[in-house]
Amino acid sequence: MIREFFFCLQEAPHARFGLPVLAEQAAILARYRRCAPLWDTHLANSKNILRETAHNCASKRCAVILGSGLLLDVPVDDLCDLFDQVVLIDLHHPKVARLAAKQHPNLVLRRDDVTREGCWQSLPASADFVVSLNMAAQLALKEGGEAAALSHISHLNSRAGTSLMISEWRRTEMGEGGEAVAQESALPVGGDFGPPQKSWKWYLAPPGELAP
Repeated sequence: MIREFFFCLQEAPHARFGLPVLAEQAAILARYRRCAPLWDTHLANSKNILRETAHNCASKRCAVILGSGLLLDVPVDDLCDLFDQVVLIDLHHPKVARLAAKQHPNLVLRRDDVTREGCWQSLPASADFVVSLNMAAQLALKEGGEAAALSHISHLNSRAGTSLMISEWRRTEMGEGGEAVAQESALPVGGDFGPPQKSWKWYLAPPGELAP
């Protein structure tokens, strides 16, 4: 709790979208620190798919990452080496992102709300690679979120060039004995997407985080 407080205190002068955004990032970072061994496979898979898809892009003028956050699952160095420009879009760019921007002259940090219609319209015309990073399922959890998630997916699919969506696909609640006791789709019904091309398990909240 103390580390989360100091994270928010450190980031407050750079925040434009309010304390709740900082508190959410602080909570994610705190959980990662507690659960790193169980998160690392997910983060490595995300980075590998980003690298693989980026390498296969026919043109490498600009890459856009929607939901870059704490950069835990973003191979920033590799993307900056591949593309003329890399644009990270999120409500808040923490210190790790600001330091990365100082290190890479072709890295641009943009604060924006991806649920804002104008956000999509103002993406660089040169964007050859657009990535939605763990956003669609999170949007669906919010009030009125199903419509926001469907709109997000529709915008992503309408982009020219290469688009990639990394998202929770299905959520499973485990019992104390390790058995599945409940399961639900993480994405809204009716979205313009098929089954995932690749999938893996992410132990988002291992035993002890939310319940035994």
